[in-house]
Amino acid sequence: PRQSLQSSFCLFVSKTFSASDGLVGSIPTELGLLSHLRFFAIDHNELKGTLPSTMIKLTGLDYLAIQSNFITGTIPNLLGDLTLLRFLGLGSNQFKGSIPNNFHQLTAMVTLALDNNALTGRISELRSMTKLQRLYLENNQFKQSLPPVELLSKWQNLEEFDISNNHFSGTVPKEFFMLTNLRIFDIHSNKFHGNLPDLPIANNLTYIAVHKNNLDGPIPSSLGKISTLTHLDLSQNRFTGFLPTSLGDLNLLYLFVAKNDHLSATSIPTFLSRMTNLKDLSLKDSKRVGTIPDFFSNLKNLVLLELDGNSLTGTVPVSLSLLSNLKYLMLNENEGITGVLPPDVQTLSKLEILSVAATSLDGDLRPVCTKSKRPQVLAADCDEVECTCCTVCCHDDELCRDAVYFGQLDPVWENSYNRKYYEFTPTVIFGAR
Repeated sequence: PRQSLQSSFCLFVSKTFSASDGLVGSIPTELGLLSHLRFFAIDHNELKGTLPSTMIKLTGLDYLAIQSNFITGTIPNLLGDLTLLRFLGLGSNQFKGSIPNNFHQLTAMVTLALDNNALTGRISELRSMTKLQRLYLENNQFKQSLPPVELLSKWQNLEEFDISNNHFSGTVPKEFFMLTNLRIFDIHSNKFHGNLPDLPIANNLTYIAVHKNNLDGPIPSSLGKISTLTHLDLSQNRFTGFLPTSLGDLNLLYLFVAKNDHLSATSIPTFLSRMTNLKDLSLKDSKRVGTIPDFFSNLKNLVLLELDGNSLTGTVPVSLSLLSNLKYLMLNENEGITGVLPPDVQTLSKLEILSVAATSLDGDLRPVCTKSKRPQVLAADCDEVECTCCTVCCHDDELCRDAVYFGQLDPVWENSYNRKYYEFTPTVIFGAR
């Protein structure tokens, strides 16, 4: 049942307080009376208003979780005086303004989550957090270069670093990849430029996401030496040259190279045949030429295969029918793909999205139309292919021939950077480039 926070702890004398789902109203000033409080978690509620000034009395607090509410205003300086804080979660609220300049006093901080707000300014106030292991600043409006080298040298314990979807700029410091404890490195959707630096072999990175920036130059072959890496997203940059063959030595689950149209035109690399653990592979708009190889049948864990927006030629191999886990198959915008889509590919049991629009396929899609469970989205050129069940029926004069399908979903820290679901919005399905 919905209740106010005040009614929840008006007689509270313990050192811990936790309540989620159902709290409404504002955080009462009486919170300051709980002088023995060490652990305070009221995340995922419907609380509004600002943080009360009486919180300055909670000098023994080491865990404060207020994320996923509707708290407004600026982050108060008083939080910088709670010097025993080890966990501070203020994410997914409506905070604005900058990080308080006294946050340098929070030297015990291990996890700082300020994500999903409207924060601006610089992050140099975090310079004294030498015990910091997890820093989440994504989905804000920070605007500066990445931390200077002298700041990075103090973050030797850093394990998870997420500043995605901000306005950070400049080049990517190589010193980041010298932090040997770093596992998560997510800087996507910013304004970084220049080369991605070579990475030392001695690191523990499992997740690298640098997509939606302006990075250029060759993709470092040293990426293939990071044996722990499982997620690599290089999409929507300006990388040049070829995909390094060393990537084939990785045990990747997710590889995205989409919309890198400055890469050299070449065939789908054979090293992919060794990446048998892959679940998601996106080569969308990456200058691929030649035919679709049979070796994709080796990648039996594939859920998503994006080959659209290239210059592929020839027929669709029937061997794709061996991908029994495949849900999302994008072949659209490859004018050189010819012949008939093999019936065994059409009837893959788990297909949810199938796009063959803007190809030169002919024949019909009757096998997929007669399935008991059809794809949720089926896109084809209805002038050339007979399709009685297409949800997107394209014609030569229609914009949907330029439809952009993106299967990427940016995992977040709350899900431990694991993909929990796929999302294809109407804008994704029908939006033009």
